[in-house]
Amino acid sequence: MIPHKLGYALAKYWPVGEPSGIKIVNDDFDVNKRKASNCIMSTSYLDDHYLDSEMPIQVICSSPYQSHKRYKLAMLPSTVDGTGSESVDLVFNVEEESDSRDYQVFQKINNWTDSRLQGFTIQVGFGVGTEFETLAEHGVDMADLNISVPNDIWDARQLAMFSAGLFGPVDKHTGETGFFDKDTRAGFFIDQYIDPDSTVDPDDLPDLVHTVLYATTTLGSNYANLFGPWLPNTMLPWGIFFDDDNNPTTDADLLAWYDGSNWLRGVASNFSPFSDDEIIEMSNNLAYTTAVIDDLVNVGLNYNVSVGDISLFPDYNADKQSATFTIRITPTRSADNSEPDFVGVAPSPALIFTNSDAEVELQPLEVFYEGELLTARIGDADLNTDPAVAESVIVRISTDSGLSDDLTLIEQGLNRGVFAAVLPDQYLDVIAGTTVTLTYSDISEAEEKTSSSTAEAAGVLAFEATAYTVMEDDG
Repeated sequence: MIPHKLGYALAKYWPVGEPSGIKIVNDDFDVNKRKASNCIMSTSYLDDHYLDSEMPIQVICSSPYQSHKRYKLAMLPSTVDGTGSESVDLVFNVEEESDSRDYQVFQKINNWTDSRLQGFTIQVGFGVGTEFETLAEHGVDMADLNISVPNDIWDARQLAMFSAGLFGPVDKHTGETGFFDKDTRAGFFIDQYIDPDSTVDPDDLPDLVHTVLYATTTLGSNYANLFGPWLPNTMLPWGIFFDDDNNPTTDADLLAWYDGSNWLRGVASNFSPFSDDEIIEMSNNLAYTTAVIDDLVNVGLNYNVSVGDISLFPDYNADKQSATFTIRITPTRSADNSEPDFVGVAPSPALIFTNSDAEVELQPLEVFYEGELLTARIGDADLNTDPAVAESVIVRISTDSGLSDDLTLIEQGLNRGVFAAVLPDQYLDVIAGTTVTLTYSDISEAEEKTSSSTAEAAGVLAFEATAYTVMEDDG
């Protein structure tokens, strides 16, 4: 019996994904040959092919980096309150096959427990809650159900990690070092597991080691120095972010964090403070947003689950040739549950647009190329009526060729007073020479304000001549 809710499975919402949850992909043979061609992942769609596009395309195992492959499992306070079953159980249906099948798991676990954590375990077995049972209790061989972290795919520092954008050396995908630590990734070592190629007899090991990943030892980064043990989402610092790609739906670039007294830069600038004037200047720029730095609670996991002969699984159905198994995630509460200095402290100065004379921007300003993303932004203090809610405003978008629609802009952080949204595809794909206009009615100023941008044809790069002749010694 499960006494209360223990967790949430989260992924991207429409139009990036729908329904927001977990899916299974089989036989994606475009993955790296060392990795499994099957995966357990989020229900997401590729950039430029979201559900609101003309051609939605689902994310699969081999999809590119940062294509929203990882689903999030949020562990709730009931997983550490000591009142009963303290694990989140994910149950998967499997059908009988002649061979075993390996699945790469694209997952994050989020600390929503209201408590600091010192680690976690991940285990495979059967059933849920207090009815959960191990492989040994049913005589199931670990060859037919196991969890592993093959060292020919991942090294010891790639198994349970916080965001590379926050901690660690230059990331090959972004070309940047971590904001809080430029040398060491943050996360956990996996302390106990059996390598698939190990010659050790599992019978010589403690019970369940071969079906459990056990993480309590941290990677030794700046995370512990700055924040202590793994933070819950109720103990997060505020951050200031810059929309570096003109797209409010993607992750913005972290520029500052609040330590309870000052807005600070990152480790590359030795955590030097911003002046009040600098924060006020950011407040008046519509490309800056504010939010808590929620990636400090998210640990990305890399591991495989292998399923073989399911005929010995406890709920095997011979008629349907199917059964189920469970992946169990259990957090380990930290003895230190102290709150950081910044908890409950309102940042000063706050990143708030304070001008009632609205600012209206359609970006890129004045000119955009055919197919280039267009973003509508409004800054107006009059729209910021509730500092505890991310509010919205409806504006008008139109073209001189006859298109016209209402567009809902969302506030870019609680109490920000700045609102933004990406324009629909039909406004990005207009022909060269078409002017797109954003119109906003500023009630306090009793006027309509507009911002326009005109499409230009995408440039074509070419040489002036088809061939050139030079002397080799000319250099």
